[in-house]
Amino acid sequence: MPLRPYQSDLVEQLRAAWREGYKAPCIVLPCGGGKSCIRAEIARRTVENIKRRQDACAVAPEAAHGRAAAEGNRRHFDTGLPKGFSDLFGFRISDGRAFFIEVKSPTGRVRPEQQNFIERMRSNGALAGIARSVEEARKIILED
Repeated sequence: MPLRPYQSDLVEQLRAAWREGYKAPCIVLPCGGGKSCIRAEIARRTVENIKRRQDACAVAPEAAHGRAAAEGNRRHFDTGLPKGFSDLFGFRISDGRAFFIEVKSPTGRVRPEQQNFIERMRSNGALAGIARSVEEARKIILED
């Protein structure tokens, strides 16, 4: 599903921030703003870049079951991401280690598929966890 113009603009602004040297740029959108679509597009572009740079296939996530409601007509579509995929993800610049952060409100509940995803990422050497504040997210990314 193609991105809406404002989503494409956000992806381009994010890429520009990375090029300018920002280490942790962030996109903030309300519910229904298309965060899953944007994550899928960033993941797709990342895989394309890896293939182009290394002339090799990147490992894709296992069968994707994640679904998100499209804005407007409320049709459902498959994002290509596995169930429970974290809200924030990226790579730590210092060592290239991947991180995955599930963002929750102070009282938000973690779904079993989200906890399973975090545990799978940790078992594969990634930094992963649940953050209920900016400080908790920083702690996950900065852990040794």
